[in-house]
Amino acid sequence: MKIPVQKLQDVNSTTIRRWIARFMVLLLISSIVIFVVTLERLPDEIRVSSGKSSGLYHKVVSQIIDSVHQRSGVSVVNVESNGSLANLSALESGEAEFAIVQGTVDFSRYSIVTPLYPDVILVIARKGSGIRSIRDLRGKSVSIGPEGSGMRQSASKLLNHYGIDFKELRNNELYFDDLLSNEELVAAIVTTGIENGDLKRVLSTGQFDLIPIDDANAIELKNPFLKRMDIPQGLFGLEGDIPPQPVTVLTTTAFIITREDMHGTLVQAMVKSVHEDNLRLQFPSIFRREEVPEWAGSSLHPAALAYFYPADNIATVTQIIGSLNALKELILAMIAVCYLFWTYWRKLMAREAEARLEKQRAILDRFMEATLNVEEAQSGSYDVQTLRESLFRITTIRLRALKQFTGHEIRSDQRFSIFLTQCGDLINKIQLKMVSQLTSGEELVSIAREYVVPPASAKTGVKKEGDGADATSGSTSKSNSQTAKGKKN
Repeated sequence: MKIPVQKLQDVNSTTIRRWIARFMVLLLISSIVIFVVTLERLPDEIRVSSGKSSGLYHKVVSQIIDSVHQRSGVSVVNVESNGSLANLSALESGEAEFAIVQGTVDFSRYSIVTPLYPDVILVIARKGSGIRSIRDLRGKSVSIGPEGSGMRQSASKLLNHYGIDFKELRNNELYFDDLLSNEELVAAIVTTGIENGDLKRVLSTGQFDLIPIDDANAIELKNPFLKRMDIPQGLFGLEGDIPPQPVTVLTTTAFIITREDMHGTLVQAMVKSVHEDNLRLQFPSIFRREEVPEWAGSSLHPAALAYFYPADNIATVTQIIGSLNALKELILAMIAVCYLFWTYWRKLMAREAEARLEKQRAILDRFMEATLNVEEAQSGSYDVQTLRESLFRITTIRLRALKQFTGHEIRSDQRFSIFLTQCGDLINKIQLKMVSQLTSGEELVSIAREYVVPPASAKTGVKKEGDGADATSGSTSKSNSQTAKGKKN
């Protein structure tokens, strides 16, 4: 069984339209899903790995967590740790989102949120222990900080300069405030901020001296995160006697760091909490905002970079321009795809319209052929019955055609107008022939109603059945009419 070509074309067009519609719906749904999935959302909670609960790192974080929560709407947890190295490990393992570290720790894989304050490297020795320089520490009981602390890291760098292996030091893993309870511990190398409460408690006893770092200038040249600094007289004593004279020490920097992909809203909330909430009232050594460029390198997080350099956001502008270019290319690509679909759709619709028009023309041709058959059937015929049937047929054809093509393109086609004209002319022709028969006295059977229409002579009056002359005259007239009709035929 062969399927007509026209039917195959209709099936193919319908299938293509369905596939295009499905593709557009799928594209829309996919775009929405991708947008929702890739929409960057803030977490419900973030963790800041700081330090020991009595240490300065932990206290600073405790002061800013409420401000960060108010600015971002995210809860902040202050996580206690052993120090910088432990904080780096927590950041790497995903156990923390932010961390505080010393500059002596390698955190090059992470981004700086903000530098906090100088961490001072101090060498504290018990009075009467005979320790006058760092070289005198060799072989003694000296605290350099617990495992995982930045304090231990910076102390190791200092000892390496003097050729001392920290393994030569006994009790080196103890925290420096054990100086108050463990008399065997004769010294400590401490790296912390000057507001550290434990440091103040130790030095305020008057039992310890600060040992100067004689090679501070040389160490600064070899270590980019260490700087020479002079501790002024009386910094830690109420009576100006601790230290009794300026002492040369080294400083590094405490930083808040995070991963590079951290949400900018959280980073800026953290930065603003440090620099805009009067944190320096509790911790005077916190860097002022204008001092940050001196202590922070190029590894600032992009959100922090935008905060500290609001008038010089070349990188941000570059990123925006790059994003706009990418967006422009995406838009152009989408426009091109839409234009191709639109062009294809128009061609498809045009082909379908042409196919429908051809189909309608074929039907119209059959109507015209039927009209021609009617015209040929009644041509040369004056038989009333034949004319009546022809008029009925042509009228039916015309009505069927009008009903068939209602709302179709063929109604505006010239061929349809010719068809209607042809039908109208044929109807008029048949009607004229029928009228001529009527006026000639021939009885005509009505098309609309099945009754005999009397000839024109019958309308003048009806004679009695006994009137022979009239009957004869009527018979003669009828006979003459039939004779004339025979001659015409």
